[in-house]
Amino acid sequence: MAKHSLQMVQPGDARLFNPSRDVAHNFGSVFTHAVKKLEAKNWDELVEYLNTFGVEDEELAKAAPSFVNFMLQGPKTPEDMEEALQQAGWFEVAPHARFAFLACLGLTIAGVYQAGVRDACGLGPTTVKMNEEELLTCAQEAYDRLSRPTLKSRWSRFKKWLSNLFDATDTHPIC
Repeated sequence: MAKHSLQMVQPGDARLFNPSRDVAHNFGSVFTHAVKKLEAKNWDELVEYLNTFGVEDEELAKAAPSFVNFMLQGPKTPEDMEEALQQAGWFEVAPHARFAFLACLGLTIAGVYQAGVRDACGLGPTTVKMNEEELLTCAQEAYDRLSRPTLKSRWSRFKKWLSNLFDATDTHPIC
């Protein structure tokens, strides 16, 4: 795990601030918003997912406390994330409930980033400048990698093609 060297301390506040990871200080508000989103069930795709997999509210209710336990382990947190999640009881929550919780958390984080980038980059000469070309290149490279058929899918298509080629009912001549 990377350690951050630049730390700022406000007078009268023992918390350490770091511009590279200040998201840690808004975890409470982000978490609260994500839980409210999960409870509201006003995200149609999420509701459909929950209904499809029969995820009950009782199972969803277990996700938030175990995630908070994971985040608040403090200095006792193992370096290995999977081990930390295990200690927090995260894997005792049903997989579809974990997925739904993380979807709400991810949607909330996306909103936080969108607002932060807009505020930091949008106005005035003193704002942070983003390298838009670099970000677009990164997004295009991710698209290229993710849309490329995997070896497994190519192998599957090849086997299907061979099967069709040698199918006994095939009337096409083999040349």
